[in-house]
Amino acid sequence: MIIAIDGPAGAGKGTLAQNLVSKYGFRYLDTGALFRAVALCLIKDEYLTKDNLELKAIFYAKNLDFDFTRDFKITLEGIDVTNIIRNPETGAMASKIATIPQVRVNLDEFQKNFAKKYRAKGVILDGRDMGTFIAPDAPVKVFLDCAPEVRAKRRVEQLEGMGQQANYQEILDGIIKRDTTDRTRDVRPMVPAIDSIKINTCENSIDDVVIIVSNYIDSILDKKKETL
Repeated sequence: MIIAIDGPAGAGKGTLAQNLVSKYGFRYLDTGALFRAVALCLIKDEYLTKDNLELKAIFYAKNLDFDFTRDFKITLEGIDVTNIIRNPETGAMASKIATIPQVRVNLDEFQKNFAKKYRAKGVILDGRDMGTFIAPDAPVKVFLDCAPEVRAKRRVEQLEGMGQQANYQEILDGIIKRDTTDRTRDVRPMVPAIDSIKINTCENSIDDVVIIVSNYIDSILDKKKETL
């Protein structure tokens, strides 16, 4: 089974996914972390310029030494980057390179191979176009959304919890800018799949969201058992 969870940054996709992993034991891929990992490679590249950014982004996306462990740690070239890829600078760069078609093509291959590898045992894909492009045949598609102001507050709390400084207004401005880029880009904009479950996480607690999605997953699993 493939569970595709889409939505903007800070809407609760990761929290929902991790709760579902705990409940069902499925594998999990935070696809946004792929773009952030490429972004981090670029930020760390001392030879990066405006002129070679696109070529370097394509190169790093093709040769990404990335792993997402079962305990939700993200490693890049064997180094734990779980916290650092969540900072605003990395997020802004990730959104920027997400508009480069060949970057997406290279990372698409990683995502599709991951989904194919773990589909039989169950896999959860968390991103922005999982249900519309990467896994359009997923039996469970979820789209989470929430007001930018609430998501900015959550991000501040998350960063401060990691021991990082956070400016609410800067983060809010970044979220609004990134939302606009993600929702209006020519290359696969972030939109809900037609057959997705749409949930506003400003109006529902994470416990309620987990219950709603779990009930739907259970109904699908029950139908599969009936056909065996």
